[in-house]
Amino acid sequence: MWTVAIAVALFVVARRGESISFPTHPAPGGAGGLWRMVPLWRQRSAAVPGDLQAVAAALVVGTAAGLTLQSSLELAGTALGPSRRRELDDVLRDARNLGLGAALARSEGRMSPLFARLARAQVSGAPLAATVAGFAAEEREIRRSARIEAARKLPVRLTIPLALLVMPGFVLLTAGPAAVGSLQRMLGPLMP
Repeated sequence: MWTVAIAVALFVVARRGESISFPTHPAPGGAGGLWRMVPLWRQRSAAVPGDLQAVAAALVVGTAAGLTLQSSLELAGTALGPSRRRELDDVLRDARNLGLGAALARSEGRMSPLFARLARAQVSGAPLAATVAGFAAEEREIRRSARIEAARKLPVRLTIPLALLVMPGFVLLTAGPAAVGSLQRMLGPLMP
């Protein structure tokens, strides 16, 4: 019972993005699998926004250095994982046929918000470095706001696991002495 309550509480905390270090040895009661699983889950879920931030940073560097948008996108592709790299390669391939602005506007995927902003900047002639830097700042603020909101919801989410951890001790402290007294009165003649 205790192991399950502790495991649930730790899983809720870790799932919300809190930084917790977990031992690698199995915990008593069989929760060892959870101890090893939660850090791996957190690494996989953190990979998506990091890719978008890496692309934005590479685009800022490329456009500030005077590269064209297409060259900057090719440079940014080196900072991506295989799945995001495929999405960027699809956009660059479509750009050869449709033009870069149309290919960026058509893209559908996880990087489409950045590509849509780049397409508007490409068509309007807005400075690309400022556009990408603004997008990166907005994304950081969105992620920061999401973390703050998750931190504010954490006490509510931990109410039930905390109650499950505190209640057995509270019951033992309040009802325990009365139960021991009743047992002594009932079994008094039987006890030496």
